[in-house]
Amino acid sequence: MQKKNRLTSPEIANLWTHCIRETLSVCVNKYMLHTIHDPEIQRLFQTAKD
Repeated sequence: MQKKNRLTSPEIANLWTHCIRETLSVCVNKYMLHTIHDPEIQRLFQTAKD
């Protein structure tokens, strides 16, 4: 019988934090792309979103 390694609480918390941070980043970049009028800055946010 093979023993399964389980994630510890800090590992789960780290994964959850990473997930929330990435989701927030995508939302902020999409918002900024809709509100920024400067093409140079908009290009930077498009690169970050991609």
